[in-house]
Amino acid sequence: QIYFKLRRYQDAMVSVKEAIKIQPDNVNSRIGLGMIYLELDQHQEAIDSLNEALRIKPDHANTYLAFGFAYKKLGRYEEAITEYKEALRIRPDFSQARNQLSELEQKPLAERLAEEKLAREKLLLNEERKNLETLRLAEENNKRVAQEYSKLAEIEKKPEESVPADYKVKIWGEFLEKYKGSKPYAKKASKRLKYWSQLARLSPDERKLIPSINMVLVPSGCFMMGANNNFFNENEQPVHKVCLGSFHIDIYEVTQAEYEEVTGKKPSFFIGSDLPVEEVTWDDAKNYCAAVDKRLLTEAEWEYAARHKSPHKYYWGEEIGTNNANCNGCGSKWDNAKTAAVGSFEPNSLGIYDMAGNVWEWVSDWYDAGYYAKSPKQDPKGPPNGKAKSLRGGSWASIPNTLRITSRFRSYPNNKRNYRGFRCAK
Repeated sequence: QIYFKLRRYQDAMVSVKEAIKIQPDNVNSRIGLGMIYLELDQHQEAIDSLNEALRIKPDHANTYLAFGFAYKKLGRYEEAITEYKEALRIRPDFSQARNQLSELEQKPLAERLAEEKLAREKLLLNEERKNLETLRLAEENNKRVAQEYSKLAEIEKKPEESVPADYKVKIWGEFLEKYKGSKPYAKKASKRLKYWSQLARLSPDERKLIPSINMVLVPSGCFMMGANNNFFNENEQPVHKVCLGSFHIDIYEVTQAEYEEVTGKKPSFFIGSDLPVEEVTWDDAKNYCAAVDKRLLTEAEWEYAARHKSPHKYYWGEEIGTNNANCNGCGSKWDNAKTAAVGSFEPNSLGIYDMAGNVWEWVSDWYDAGYYAKSPKQDPKGPPNGKAKSLRGGSWASIPNTLRITSRFRSYPNNKRNYRGFRCAK
């Protein structure tokens, strides 16, 4: 009560909530909490607290008086009058309720309606002000989080000799603890923490075998490549057994920020640092991968990594579903409009993102519609020559059928489109 009189409402709330912990069914504490919420313009919370007081003690005059105050502040005068009358029914000598009731009932109707309207307008303005303030604080927080994330990402790039893996584990752990509610940075930081934690447990020689934080190992193995169903294209036939050695693959499609950092170029039609780079030729893709000591995937590697034990048409199931990828008919907000930021959808079972939709991905193979009939079983690299290069995965502009794991596409290697990008392997 002292804090309330001093208008230190947050302090008052702490005290009242502590009282409620000690005595949950104290009706006066519930009423007090409701009045504090009312002063803080948290109107729904105020009503909820008063309803709880009413549940504890249905015939408590002070509760109805508090409801009257709340409805009056909300500009709901008729409801306030009803609450004051109920308080007087329970306690006819309740002078505070009688005074409040008389004040409202004696007002001319036109004046009462005008005050109700003004009260409602004030509430709307206060709500808008709070929303704007919340938005401003969120924007400031996001900017602060982004700056700190970028700072740590720069530290992370420093070699092991100057910044050991243990220290990188420490800084990402502290970041995650501090900003665990800030998506998507918490999600990215969690992946980095996991990577550096795993790396810190390895010996220096073993660490050299791990190519990059944004790559995942695809274990060696065999699979059945292609599709025999007549519904699918003939270039996916026949189904044939392929065996591959292990390799690493980029978790994400190469982003515009990554491409610009290496090449100094910004070729993309859709602009965004975390969007996949597009409007690149096959040679552009090959040269970028070579510049970062990687390479393009083969068609067989791409399909093997995309499938990873999934028996279905798509890596998530038999149907395209809703919001599983970005395509023309995938049910996402980017459908048939533009590229999405890499990693916007759930990954496949290997943790690889966007192996369906967003942008078609250049692979290393020359395209040959009949290649599957003569493909070698072990590590096929595609035909020795040709006119067109192969692409896999479908794009934001593709129909769902082309997003199937086995679907194949081709284009002349010097063609650029805003729905073609790539990822690398090693």
